[in-house]
Amino acid sequence: MEDLEYSFRTPASAASLFDAVSTEAGHRAWWAMDCDVGATVGAPCVMRFNKDGTLVTMKFRVDELVNNERVRWTCTDNDNPAWKGSTLTWHIESTGDERRLRLVHGGLALGGPPYEMTKAGWRRFLDSLQGYVEGRGGDPMPGMPAT
Repeated sequence: MEDLEYSFRTPASAASLFDAVSTEAGHRAWWAMDCDVGATVGAPCVMRFNKDGTLVTMKFRVDELVNNERVRWTCTDNDNPAWKGSTLTWHIESTGDERRLRLVHGGLALGGPPYEMTKAGWRRFLDSLQGYVEGRGGDPMPGMPAT
């Protein structure tokens, strides 16, 4: 098991960062356009997106919500087996006029294509998140087309 860590610094407010990583509207703007995000500890979250014509579903449980400081989820089910049981923790740290958002993906199963895909995916999505909170717009994954 390994922890992946990514971060960026931004002039965006701690409240903007917290909303982006703790609300359905936030996640729809930078991660997955089709999602359900629980707003309380213990609530479920589901991310759904279209990856090359295949529906990808990721399920989580909200474990911690500390206003403007930290959000932590546990992955309860995922099409990528490397994720099951892993945690996502978004830390928001304020220093002077800027904030640092740090994502720790903890307990990720090592090796192989699922692991490499996760590393590449987080680089993409953290760029999307930063663009969203800085007003340049995010680049979330689309949902499946309606049938």
